[in-house]
Amino acid sequence: MKFNLPVMILKGTLLMPEVEAKFEFDDVKSRNMIEEAELFHENNLLVITKNNNDEDININMLPKIGTIAKIITKLELPNGKIRIHLKGIKRASVYEYINVLNDGIESIVAPISIDKIDSDTNQGIIRKLNLELENYINKVPYMSNSMLTLISNTRNLGKMTDIIVNYLPVDLNRKNDYLKEINPIKRAEMILEDMYKEEQLFNIEKNIDTKV
Repeated sequence: MKFNLPVMILKGTLLMPEVEAKFEFDDVKSRNMIEEAELFHENNLLVITKNNNDEDININMLPKIGTIAKIITKLELPNGKIRIHLKGIKRASVYEYINVLNDGIESIVAPISIDKIDSDTNQGIIRKLNLELENYINKVPYMSNSMLTLISNTRNLGKMTDIIVNYLPVDLNRKNDYLKEINPIKRAEMILEDMYKEEQLFNIEKNIDTKV
């Protein structure tokens, strides 16, 4: 089912489903976007990421997949800014972007459905990810143990992979690849690939440091 949502555009960062983040705004368009989400969309909005820092926005160049997010809290700060606490809910396909005069951009979206994974496959890949993550975190010291806490009770592969991606030391383009990949099994394969690469790089750097 298609429906309209106001659009929040990020630069230099990306909001994955299942991830929470805080953002601050002080411009009129952002205030209008937040107010519209509160009044007409049950605190929901579409979060997308621009791949460049140009101030001008060409709606024909905006991404066709984004994250439906919910405003958890809103706070008016003493400096005049608004701080909102968002949680990513699910991926959405964008069918159209609409310029709304000076009030920002709206989107026509539909949530992306995911094929059901059989229970044995789901649990088997989750066990594999947990084992590899523990090994990875033990070997790469700048990775946080908090990630293990967040996924410890997760029994859904899709949710688990989206949480893990938020902590991986990968660039914005790679995170965008994860957002576009709707198949949780393929996302798990991508995560394992990135962890193995990062572990190899860390070992190379460590060996160089010991020789210097």
